[in-house]
Amino acid sequence: PVNNVYDSMMFSCNPLDEDKLDQLVYEYGCKKVKEFYPWITVPIVYEKEVSEVDGCWAEMEGAGELVDKWKEKI
Repeated sequence: PVNNVYDSMMFSCNPLDEDKLDQLVYEYGCKKVKEFYPWITVPIVYEKEVSEVDGCWAEMEGAGELVDKWKEKI
């Protein structure tokens, strides 16, 4: 069986800062948290949804999972 813990974070940011915000959420939510809590041994995955600028939260569209963008560039 697979267990899911559902929670959410909502941000409002300038579209030009979106990649920076994604990287911060990934870095602290997936990596740093495991350094602070080494007993966490399961993968932590963040799924992202977005809307248009000044859009409605009820009209969010899936935008994939957050990944380590710095690692991808190596």
